Amino acid sequence: MAFDRSKIAEKTCKVLCNDYSVKLVEQNKEKAFELADKLNNVLIIHGDYRS
Repeated sequence: MAFDRSKIAEKTCKVLCNDYSVKLVEQNKEKAFELADKLNNVLIIHGDYRS
């Protein structure tokens, strides 16, 4: 599971999604939709991971 959109998180998800079930939590709704379009095999969750 990765938190927040960063270049490192995005690249890590791209590599890991081939062999693992990957989830990424993004606070910004628009960025979450962008990531969902980019990372087809990654579950993108829109929410606040701090609480």
